[in-house]
Amino acid sequence: SISGSTFARNQTRAKFIDNQGGALWLSGGAAVIVDCVFDGHGLGNNNPDGPTALIRLLDSGVAERCTVFAFKGAGNGGGHYHAGVILDGANAVLRNSLVYACSNTWKSVDSKGNRNPKYSGAGVVVKTAGGLVENCTIVNNRSGYCGAGLCFGAQGMVRNTIAWGNEAELGFEQDIFTNGINKAVTEMCTYSCAPELTTGDGNTAADPKLRPAGKKRPYQFGSSSPCYDTALRLDWMDETAV
Repeated sequence: SISGSTFARNQTRAKFIDNQGGALWLSGGAAVIVDCVFDGHGLGNNNPDGPTALIRLLDSGVAERCTVFAFKGAGNGGGHYHAGVILDGANAVLRNSLVYACSNTWKSVDSKGNRNPKYSGAGVVVKTAGGLVENCTIVNNRSGYCGAGLCFGAQGMVRNTIAWGNEAELGFEQDIFTNGINKAVTEMCTYSCAPELTTGDGNTAADPKLRPAGKKRPYQFGSSSPCYDTALRLDWMDETAV
């Protein structure tokens, strides 16, 4: 496991390899990252034909209590996703984490004016079926297509998560988007908050009233939020947690 570390100004240089992590790429078992910060400022990328991310979780990799920010997609696509976090394992988990201010807009429109849906996602992408996102806040990210906050490239599960204030250039499904999946986001997301979650178990589309950037404890919410004390209690939670 890796804990209490900061990752910044990293690069991906390999070409034509479908396994890239701009800061960390976890594969080969149940690797765990805890209490780490991933700063995308200065991220360099010479990987034009593979997915890039600050964290790429394969197999049963887990990232917990992490802060991920300022990722900037810089590949030319090649049919791949680019995001702050990519869940690319059937048992990959992102938990109790904040993902914000990531972008994926580089060459989102080709020479013929077509947009590639793989430019969806900027904050978090569920790339392989079975990925789990829980108790996360995904905010103020930007993509060149849809789903700037959270993109489902495969079926996954999201619970106790807020995706809000994300901006997609197409202007719809900005916070959560499914790309070619025959399952509604309201079925994959429960006890979560996003404008797209107008139905579903425990979901709300109401403004979560997050504290803005620059304030003390940014992107957290208080007792006036519709998300306050509404989470699904899970086995790993402390009994005193709200």
